[in-house]
This record gives sequence, C-alpha cells and structure tokens, in this order.
Amino acid sequence: MGIEKMDSKLNTHVKYLTIVHRSITLGTQTVEAQVSIMRNMHLRFMVVAFVITMSGGTVVPPLTTHVLDTARGIPGGGINMVLMIRSGNGEFREIERGTTNNDGRGGFLTSSSFQAGAVYKLFFDTDNYFKSIGVKGFYPFVEVVFRIDDPSQHYHVPLLLSPYGYSTYRGS
Repeated sequence: MGIEKMDSKLNTHVKYLTIVHRSITLGTQTVEAQVSIMRNMHLRFMVVAFVITMSGGTVVPPLTTHVLDTARGIPGGGINMVLMIRSGNGEFREIERGTTNNDGRGGFLTSSSFQAGAVYKLFFDTDNYFKSIGVKGFYPFVEVVFRIDDPSQHYHVPLLLSPYGYSTYRGS
C-alpha cells in the first residue's frame, strides 16, 4: 500500500489517494472500508472521505459463530443457519438466515438488536453439510439455545462439529 506524503501547504495540483483497508465477509455480510483523500487545486482545501459499505449492519455483527469440522480438521463452510428468538408464548420465530463462509464463520443481527433477557436459538443445518461432503452424519441439525443478558456485549457461539458429535460454548 503506497502512501503519498502530503505537506502542510496546499499545492496547485490535485493529489488523490485511496487506501482500501480490508474486505471482510461474515456469513452474508460484506464489509469494505475505504479512505479517500483529495486536495482540490481550485478550492485549495483537502477533502477526506471515509466510506464503509456493507450489506446491512455494523462492521462486526453483535452475534457471530465459527463452525469447525473437527473430524476433518477444517472450517465448516457452506452450513445454512437460522437465528430465532423465543416469543412470549414460548415458540421460536425466525429473525435471520445465513450461511457460513469458506472459513466457517457467520454473523447475525445486522438489521436488528439484541433484546435484554431474550432467549435465542441458532439452528445449523448439519444434514445438508454432511451430504455435501459425502459423509453420513448422526445429527441432522444442531440447535444451540442461549440467553442474552447484556445487549451491549458481543456474543460468539462457536460450534465444534463431527458426524457423531458436537460441542458449543460461549466464545469471545
């Protein structure tokens, strides 16, 4: 990444610099940060623009997951997921859908926020995942149910997965 040194005097020519920091995909969410700096020769001032583009939400979703296929020692990419919240009558209703990326990562709650004290369910479609890799699995799906006590915190819910077992925990 090249950076042109800009002195404190405003020159009569235009200097333009663009730095793309990073593109990140978390499930269906793509984030790109771009910094643009331009000096205009006629108006003789500096324009600085910082642009973040994404398909909804924040840079780091408040709820993330990471699926690791422990039997093969690789990330569990391409696993369909559904995030649900428990309603007052005890039934779960869908909030969002997503798919883990090639690194087995996904993020949720980009268009809404956590509700304090609410109970959530994260559904993983392990049956289709195992079929896609030619493996017969014992668990057709995994449901992880958890409570959000502090909506200001980030919640990470990893899933360690194999054809005949799984484990989960609250990550960081």
